[in-house]
Amino acid sequence: MANKYACASGLWSATSTWSDSDAVVPGADVPADGDAVFIGITGQSGISVKMDTDLSGYTGLLTVTIRGGSTPSMLYAMDGTSGILKIRTGYNLVGTTDTNRGRLLANSDGVWGNTGSLAFADKFIISLQGTSILDATNIDIALYDTEPTTKIVRTYGTKYTLTDAEISIVNDTLDLSTTPPSEGTVVMITTTGTLPGGLMENHQYYVRSISGDTCKLATKDSDAQIVNLTSTGSGTFTVFTGYAAGSATVNVLEDVTSDTPWVTTAGHNACVLANMGQQAYDQQRLTLTTINAGTIVLSAVTDSAQLPGSSIILSSRNIQILSSGTSTSQPIVDFTNSTFTGCVFRCEIRNTAGTGITFYGYGIYNGTSHTISGVISECYNGINSGISHTISGVISGCYNGITSGISHIISGVISGCYIGINSGFSHTISGTISGCNYGISSGTLYTISGVVSGCYYGITSGISHTISGVISGCGYGINNGISYTISGVISGCSNSFRTPIIKNYVITGKTTDFALYNRNTIGNIYDILIEDVLGVPNTHKRIDSYADIIKTACDGTGNAPSVDPDAGNGYCIEVSNLQSNIEYQPPKIFDFDNMRVWATASVSKTYTFKC
Repeated sequence: MANKYACASGLWSATSTWSDSDAVVPGADVPADGDAVFIGITGQSGISVKMDTDLSGYTGLLTVTIRGGSTPSMLYAMDGTSGILKIRTGYNLVGTTDTNRGRLLANSDGVWGNTGSLAFADKFIISLQGTSILDATNIDIALYDTEPTTKIVRTYGTKYTLTDAEISIVNDTLDLSTTPPSEGTVVMITTTGTLPGGLMENHQYYVRSISGDTCKLATKDSDAQIVNLTSTGSGTFTVFTGYAAGSATVNVLEDVTSDTPWVTTAGHNACVLANMGQQAYDQQRLTLTTINAGTIVLSAVTDSAQLPGSSIILSSRNIQILSSGTSTSQPIVDFTNSTFTGCVFRCEIRNTAGTGITFYGYGIYNGTSHTISGVISECYNGINSGISHTISGVISGCYNGITSGISHIISGVISGCYIGINSGFSHTISGTISGCNYGISSGTLYTISGVVSGCYYGITSGISHTISGVISGCGYGINNGISYTISGVISGCSNSFRTPIIKNYVITGKTTDFALYNRNTIGNIYDILIEDVLGVPNTHKRIDSYADIIKTACDGTGNAPSVDPDAGNGYCIEVSNLQSNIEYQPPKIFDFDNMRVWATASVSKTYTFKC
């Protein structure tokens, strides 16, 4: 074992690059297995080493240090060369700082600051053995892989194609031109154009009301929840069922045969099969064996029946940071002691040691304002804490996709994780969270404009979330929480809301039903304010634990008086749907803490409530 110093810019494989001492004495042997490596020498800046050597046969180097400087030293990969850097257990990839930090780069041209993708034919792999980590305390990192056009493909069992001519908005039916799946079958619908009004992409529906070749779709397995079709849409529609268990060959909707990063090459063909639906978490970590236009052969049979929308998520990229660590709390990329911001991770970060539902490692630990546009997979925590990360990539097959943090901007996909987002503060979520046991577990002040679908619990708990997006196809849309403002859609969940505490909710979106779990249970609290009930303008309802309080016309219908108490054209309040335990806690007819009055700006008025 010896120290090797890069004393001149050049190829890793060239003896002219290396010195046996911390001085400009080129001509030494290239680093051997077990050597410690320094990129740069004392007192000299700007030494750049191009990684063009495969060290996978080594047990591993000792610590590799990239030195900073007025012009920092750099370890890099670019088009035309491939390399594998392997570091043995107990040692790390580190940097130093001297005016500037050391640099780690992979892109098309090897120029720092440029953002071109490393050509897919070229690979750059950092292989971290055992306890080895990438200690990012003093390393600037910019990694730009070749991203697939399609990152996720959807699986199916049977598909049915139709056009707008087969859509009846009068009867709310779809004509499949063949016998539909049996009633109660879960399906999805997609289109090359625009879906019929009332239907949503990536939303699970139930087949109902079969007559000949026609059927209706419902948000629940009930004719009471049949979707009202308001337009015929356009393009070619595909209705598809889920894939059965027991085969390694699965049907796929998307054709990725010409999408270059989808390959069957060992080491670059990792994937996650994530099952979507109202069920406990279900995923498999597999590899791609054969890729055809309509099918993909996986490395093992599907271990359970797949619901429609279940996805094969490509985990591999041509830039990889791989860890074989077997600790749940070991970082792969560690920013714990770092104070700088703005690293770029358009690459693969993955732990290779776990199997099944055993997970190890933190993909990215801490940090501030990093850009994460590649893929993080098969880690215990994909992203562990941090501040203001921009996450447009994919996090899949982890225990926690994002475990905590502050003000992350999440426009990408979190799928096939036990918990999509565990906790945090002030996240902005415009992307998709799917196929998780818990989509969003907890947190405070989230702005959720994206989609939470196919999770057992859509949102488990939290405080003061603003939800303008879609929660669909979950076992429980919202489990509990305090002070949510909901202008989006909750649909197709077995239970839209679940106790023990649903408090101070204001709902203005088109939530299709208000199925409440254990509503009439002493100790459970419901307090839901609904404006525009089921999307009908100027209708209002409050759901209490033991009764409904509804705005109703004073027109003599039912128990309503024929005129309002003020002999005008106002409305009455109806208390109905009384539960058997109502005596335990009588409902509040007026809840002045949550009273909302729409008034004309700059006009003084007195509002009177008459009983």
